[in-house]
Amino acid sequence: MRVADEQVLHAGPMLAALGGTAAGYITALGMGRYLALAGALVAFFGGYALSIGYLRTMSRSTERELLWR
Repeated sequence: MRVADEQVLHAGPMLAALGGTAAGYITALGMGRYLALAGALVAFFGGYALSIGYLRTMSRSTERELLWR
């Protein structure tokens, strides 16, 4: 696998989690500070868990399959 592909695979969960955090915070912003913070934390860990699950599924594929997707 190329170096760029490996970097994207390793950075993917954190980027998804940060995107989920931003979306959760923006969505809950009008409902109060603490609720927005709680929503952002839930979105962060939820996004991270989903990304890890997706990457584990992808890691079962062979290198050749990943390059041809």
